[in-house]
Amino acid sequence: RRGDGGPYPAGAFQRADVELLQSTRPRFADGNDYLAKLLGVINGDHGGFSQTGQVPRPLAIMYLQMHAEIDAWRAATDPMLKSGLVDWLDGGFYRASRAPDWTSIEFDKLALHNAELMVALGAAGQQFGDPFCLRIAKNTFDALLDRFTADEGWVATARKGDEDARGRSAYANFAVKE
Repeated sequence: RRGDGGPYPAGAFQRADVELLQSTRPRFADGNDYLAKLLGVINGDHGGFSQTGQVPRPLAIMYLQMHAEIDAWRAATDPMLKSGLVDWLDGGFYRASRAPDWTSIEFDKLALHNAELMVALGAAGQQFGDPFCLRIAKNTFDALLDRFTADEGWVATARKGDEDARGRSAYANFAVKE
Protein backbone atom coordinates (compact mmCIF):
# COMPACT_ATOMS: atom_id res chain seq x y z
CA ARG A 1 0.00 0.00 0.00
CA ARG A 2 1.10 3.56 -0.58
CA GLY A 3 1.93 5.82 2.33
CA ASP A 4 -1.41 7.60 1.98
CA GLY A 5 -3.29 4.34 2.48
CA GLY A 6 -4.33 3.79 -1.13
CA PRO A 7 -3.39 0.58 -2.91
CA TYR A 8 -0.73 0.43 -5.61
CA PRO A 9 -2.14 -0.19 -9.05
CA ALA A 10 -2.02 -3.81 -10.17
CA GLY A 11 1.35 -4.83 -11.58
CA ALA A 12 3.33 -1.90 -10.15
CA PHE A 13 5.69 -4.16 -8.19
CA GLN A 14 6.26 -6.45 -11.16
CA ARG A 15 6.88 -3.44 -13.45
CA ALA A 16 9.44 -2.07 -11.01
CA ASP A 17 11.18 -5.47 -10.88
CA VAL A 18 11.34 -5.71 -14.68
CA GLU A 19 12.71 -2.17 -14.95
CA LEU A 20 15.38 -2.96 -12.35
CA LEU A 21 16.41 -6.15 -14.15
CA GLN A 22 16.59 -4.37 -17.50
CA SER A 23 18.57 -1.42 -16.14
CA THR A 24 21.43 -3.40 -14.60
CA ARG A 25 23.80 -6.04 -15.91
CA PRO A 26 23.46 -9.42 -14.25
CA ARG A 27 26.29 -10.08 -11.84
CA PHE A 28 27.45 -13.59 -11.18
CA ALA A 29 29.47 -14.59 -8.16
CA ASP A 30 33.22 -14.82 -8.60
CA GLY A 31 34.01 -18.49 -7.92
CA ASN A 32 37.69 -17.83 -7.22
CA ASP A 33 36.82 -15.13 -4.71
CA TYR A 34 34.37 -17.47 -2.98
CA LEU A 35 36.93 -20.27 -2.89
CA ALA A 36 39.53 -17.95 -1.35
CA LYS A 37 37.05 -16.83 1.31
CA LEU A 38 36.05 -20.43 2.04
CA LEU A 39 39.68 -21.46 2.44
CA GLY A 40 40.18 -18.51 4.78
CA VAL A 41 37.43 -19.51 7.21
CA ILE A 42 38.50 -23.12 7.82
CA ASN A 43 39.21 -23.46 11.53
CA GLY A 44 42.90 -24.36 11.60
CA ASP A 45 42.72 -26.05 15.01
CA HIS A 46 39.46 -27.99 14.80
CA GLY A 47 38.37 -28.10 11.16
CA GLY A 48 34.95 -26.96 10.09
CA PHE A 49 34.17 -23.40 9.11
CA SER A 50 33.59 -21.65 12.42
CA GLN A 51 35.55 -20.32 15.36
CA THR A 52 32.59 -20.69 17.76
CA GLY A 53 30.05 -23.53 17.38
CA GLN A 54 30.22 -26.04 14.54
CA VAL A 55 27.56 -27.08 12.06
CA PRO A 56 28.67 -29.32 9.19
CA ARG A 57 28.49 -27.52 5.86
CA PRO A 58 28.02 -30.17 3.15
CA LEU A 59 27.86 -27.68 0.28
CA ALA A 60 31.09 -26.03 1.43
CA ILE A 61 32.94 -29.33 1.64
CA MET A 62 31.58 -30.34 -1.76
CA TYR A 63 32.80 -27.01 -3.16
CA LEU A 64 36.31 -27.76 -1.86
CA GLN A 65 36.10 -31.22 -3.40
CA MET A 66 34.94 -29.88 -6.78
CA HIS A 67 37.94 -27.55 -6.85
CA ALA A 68 40.32 -30.41 -5.93
CA GLU A 69 41.34 -28.67 -2.70
CA ILE A 70 42.09 -32.02 -1.09
CA ASP A 71 44.28 -30.70 1.72
CA ALA A 72 41.71 -28.05 2.62
CA TRP A 73 38.94 -30.63 2.36
CA ARG A 74 40.76 -32.88 4.82
CA ALA A 75 41.55 -29.97 7.15
CA ALA A 76 37.86 -29.03 7.23
CA THR A 77 36.35 -32.51 7.52
CA ASP A 78 38.78 -34.88 9.27
CA PRO A 79 38.23 -33.44 12.78
CA MET A 80 34.45 -33.59 12.24
CA LEU A 81 34.57 -37.19 11.03
CA LYS A 82 36.61 -38.23 14.06
CA SER A 83 34.33 -36.45 16.53
CA GLY A 84 31.21 -37.40 18.43
CA LEU A 85 29.12 -35.73 15.75
CA VAL A 86 29.25 -39.02 13.84
CA ASP A 87 26.84 -41.56 15.29
CA TRP A 88 28.70 -44.87 15.01
CA LEU A 89 25.93 -46.87 16.69
CA ASP A 90 22.98 -45.86 14.51
CA GLY A 91 24.70 -44.17 11.59
CA GLY A 92 24.41 -40.63 10.42
CA PHE A 93 25.25 -37.33 12.02
CA TYR A 94 23.97 -35.30 14.89
CA ARG A 95 22.97 -31.75 14.06
CA ALA A 96 25.67 -29.55 15.57
CA SER A 97 28.29 -28.85 18.18
CA ARG A 98 28.12 -25.85 20.47
CA ALA A 99 31.92 -25.78 20.70
CA PRO A 100 34.51 -25.28 17.94
CA ASP A 101 36.26 -28.56 18.84
CA TRP A 102 33.19 -30.69 17.96
CA THR A 103 32.26 -31.34 21.60
CA SER A 104 29.03 -30.39 23.39
CA ILE A 105 27.00 -32.18 20.72
CA GLU A 106 23.35 -31.36 20.01
CA PHE A 107 21.84 -34.80 19.54
CA ASP A 108 19.06 -33.92 17.09
CA LYS A 109 19.27 -35.75 13.78
CA LEU A 110 17.74 -34.17 10.70
CA ALA A 111 17.07 -36.10 7.49
CA LEU A 112 18.07 -33.36 5.03
CA HIS A 113 21.26 -32.63 6.94
CA ASN A 114 22.18 -36.32 6.92
CA ALA A 115 21.30 -36.79 3.25
CA GLU A 116 23.48 -33.84 2.20
CA LEU A 117 26.41 -35.10 4.27
CA MET A 118 25.93 -38.61 2.88
CA VAL A 119 26.18 -37.32 -0.69
CA ALA A 120 29.18 -35.09 0.09
CA LEU A 121 31.11 -37.87 1.83
CA GLY A 122 30.13 -40.54 -0.68
CA ALA A 123 31.32 -38.41 -3.59
CA ALA A 124 34.55 -37.48 -1.81
CA GLY A 125 35.14 -41.09 -0.79
CA GLN A 126 34.86 -42.14 -4.43
CA GLN A 127 37.02 -39.30 -5.74
CA PHE A 128 39.74 -39.60 -3.09
CA GLY A 129 39.59 -43.39 -2.77
CA ASP A 130 38.83 -43.02 0.94
CA PRO A 131 37.16 -46.12 2.49
CA PHE A 132 36.58 -44.23 5.79
CA CYS A 133 34.39 -41.63 4.06
CA LEU A 134 32.59 -44.32 2.10
CA ARG A 135 31.86 -46.25 5.31
CA ILE A 136 30.38 -43.16 6.99
CA ALA A 137 28.30 -42.40 3.87
CA LYS A 138 26.98 -45.99 3.82
CA ASN A 139 26.16 -45.86 7.54
CA THR A 140 24.31 -42.59 6.94
CA PHE A 141 22.35 -44.13 4.07
CA ASP A 142 21.40 -47.07 6.29
CA ALA A 143 20.32 -44.67 9.05
CA LEU A 144 18.12 -42.74 6.64
CA LEU A 145 16.59 -45.97 5.40
CA ASP A 146 16.08 -47.55 8.83
CA ARG A 147 15.66 -44.77 11.38
CA PHE A 148 14.06 -42.00 9.34
CA THR A 149 11.57 -43.93 7.24
CA ALA A 150 7.96 -43.38 8.21
CA ASP A 151 5.38 -46.16 8.14
CA GLU A 152 4.11 -45.11 4.73
CA GLY A 153 7.59 -45.37 3.18
CA TRP A 154 8.32 -41.62 3.23
CA VAL A 155 11.46 -40.23 4.85
CA ALA A 156 10.64 -38.28 8.00
CA THR A 157 12.29 -34.89 8.55
CA ALA A 158 13.95 -36.06 11.77
CA ARG A 159 14.73 -39.35 13.46
CA LYS A 160 11.58 -40.97 14.82
CA GLY A 161 11.35 -41.09 18.58
CA ASP A 162 9.93 -43.81 20.80
CA GLU A 163 9.25 -41.77 23.93
CA ASP A 164 6.79 -43.12 26.47
CA ALA A 165 4.33 -41.10 28.59
CA ARG A 166 7.22 -39.93 30.80
CA GLY A 167 9.13 -38.66 27.75
CA ARG A 168 11.74 -41.41 28.07
CA SER A 169 13.01 -43.47 25.16
CA ALA A 170 13.43 -47.19 25.69
CA TYR A 171 16.04 -47.19 22.96
CA ALA A 172 18.11 -44.22 24.13
CA ASN A 173 17.84 -44.81 27.88
CA PHE A 174 19.40 -47.89 29.38
CA ALA A 175 21.41 -48.79 32.43
CA VAL A 176 25.20 -48.69 32.35
CA LYS A 177 25.43 -52.48 32.77
CA GLU A 178 23.22 -52.94 29.68
